[in-house]
Amino acid sequence: QATDCLFSENHASLWGGGIAGDFANLTIINSRFEQNSSDWGSGGLHMDHAIGNIQQCDFQENSAVFGGAVHALFSQVSSIRNTFSGNLSDAGAGMHLESSDCTVDLCQFNGNQALNGSGGAIDFSADTSIFGRNLELVLSRSTLIENTASANSGAVRIEQTHTDSSMVDLLVDSCQFTGNSSDVYGSLRIGNRIEGFQLSNSIFNGNTSKRWVAGPGIITESTGTVFNCVFYANYTAYSDTTGNAHGVSLGSGAEVDFINCTLADTSSAGGVGISVRRGGVATVSNCIIWGCGYRPISIVTQAELGSVVDVNYCMIENGLDSIYVSDTSSILNWGTGNLDQDPLFVDLPGADLHLQDASPCIGAGVNSLTLNNKQIIVPSTDLDGN
Repeated sequence: QATDCLFSENHASLWGGGIAGDFANLTIINSRFEQNSSDWGSGGLHMDHAIGNIQQCDFQENSAVFGGAVHALFSQVSSIRNTFSGNLSDAGAGMHLESSDCTVDLCQFNGNQALNGSGGAIDFSADTSIFGRNLELVLSRSTLIENTASANSGAVRIEQTHTDSSMVDLLVDSCQFTGNSSDVYGSLRIGNRIEGFQLSNSIFNGNTSKRWVAGPGIITESTGTVFNCVFYANYTAYSDTTGNAHGVSLGSGAEVDFINCTLADTSSAGGVGISVRRGGVATVSNCIIWGCGYRPISIVTQAELGSVVDVNYCMIENGLDSIYVSDTSSILNWGTGNLDQDPLFVDLPGADLHLQDASPCIGAGVNSLTLNNKQIIVPSTDLDGN
């Protein structure tokens, strides 16, 4: 156990510039890791086949090839009320997690940089489990601000290395992704058959990408639910004709239900808000999509794989005529209860997306509906907990 300690300007040639714990049980509380480094992994803290309980610690300006601040392999990690700022690595500048359980709660990730890869704040990958069950990743009540990655996933990458079966139970809840950036996937990427994930009660604001997907991207046969989320002023600078450049992405066989979400001023240079492509399947229910380009929803066939979107009880700017469908292999099911009136945000330019009392959206949604023999249950409270 380490409590009230300072680890500063230490260096390792291989693992753990500050601390390396293999097959260890580590408890680290109220300690500071600053400007530690490693020539390979874990500038600050390394764990291999370990149990790590990290609370109220500060990781600042640590560096390594991967895992600038923290690296974990085949470990079980609890990160509570920690701050990660200015850490550097090729990938996973804040935390680099390989085939590990991890709970990240009430943490702050500010200005971390993946200089030659992915996951400016967190890079999580899974290729096997040693626990006899699915790996568990929980990211909750945390802020991720102005993290960057040179390749993809400016803030967080969560991915399996194969699509044979799902091996990760994933929850992202009550988080704020603000001002993160990358070449592609500016904020969050979930990929490679992570099934049954939940992304909820979270805000994506001001994230950018040079080419594809400023907001979250969900790909490669992953399935899950996105509810009570706000996507505001996320922007993809590149414009193309293939459906790759957009604010929020769903593709390559991924299937996602969007419920009680608001997308505003989230788009691309090509004017695409949500893109569902390459065999993607989406339901969009009780959502507002406003100011998201001239194609607020784009449904695109790629590699001869058509995509399908069901829209019900949504407020979409310019209505049915604004939805783009690339060809007859892709399908839009325009259901019931959809409107195209001004939602009357309190202050859209000022990022206050609460609704005015006179908003036509109030009372226009439903508590549940059944689509394609699947029942969609609307959460009982909104993002504010009301």
